[in-house]
Amino acid sequence: MDIQHRFGTINNGAKDLFGLFAPSNIRIALSYVPIKNLLVGAGITKDRMQTDIHLKYALIKQTPTKFPVSISYFGNMVIDGRDGSYFRYNVHRFSYFNQLIIARKITEKLSVQVAPSLSWFNNIEGYVNSNGDIKIK
Repeated sequence: MDIQHRFGTINNGAKDLFGLFAPSNIRIALSYVPIKNLLVGAGITKDRMQTDIHLKYALIKQTPTKFPVSISYFGNMVIDGRDGSYFRYNVHRFSYFNQLIIARKITEKLSVQVAPSLSWFNNIEGYVNSNGDIKIK
């Protein structure tokens, strides 16, 4: 289980417990490994009420004789859970993230990683006016 909390600024001092109670964002997620090399999970974020599902699969693991690197795939899909007035079509609520993680353990104290990534955001914010046109905020 992951609990992530982004703190606010400390400007208000003890009034908001030095940023702990300030306007913040919180994410709670659960992850599970149902079979070897596969992690699946889901989470929800306070900001925009975003709900996500994610998975990570180890395609190749580094071995001393066979494979010089480890390669894993990570994918994430998010839906914006705010009310429908922000979106003209439901498909605008979705966003996606894909990543190929290529890593190598060089020594006991040094590992390197390259992670090419692709993000796609369908979520277009705005509202639909009386003519059916979307107005971007």
